[in-house]
Amino acid sequence: MYEIMPRPVLQLEVPPPRRELLFFWGGASRHRGENIRRDLWKYQANTTGFYVPISTFGAGRNVPPNAQTASVSFDYWMPRSVFCGSPPGWDGGDSNRYLPALVHGCIPVFLLEVEALPFEETVDWSNSAVRVRREDIPTLDRILRAIPPSE
Repeated sequence: MYEIMPRPVLQLEVPPPRRELLFFWGGASRHRGENIRRDLWKYQANTTGFYVPISTFGAGRNVPPNAQTASVSFDYWMPRSVFCGSPPGWDGGDSNRYLPALVHGCIPVFLLEVEALPFEETVDWSNSAVRVRREDIPTLDRILRAIPPSE
């Protein structure tokens, strides 16, 4: 004879962080000319609800109160953001920033010109990511705020 033991209820020791930011992207822009990363910082670093620090320009202009200690830690800011930027990598190469965004429950925002999305032939990104053209970066805040939370 055996006794069935009740399963323990798993509880998080620390509650998950609340999504205090609408958008986060941090990184570097080493190009002197115009590029998507620089445009993102230029147009959105002062936007309420956005945290866009670019290391070559300093900590960013719109710094959340607790950003001084967290700096540009992706593990800290991605779980606290609804959307996370995934612009092209340095020299216009592929960025894999969408991977940690997904791990942290942050919706990737692909900032691409005409490139295909990663694994586009097998992954339907329409329900799990946002694609924004470079010319729409100045209005990125309005685009993201227009997406209903239910979506």
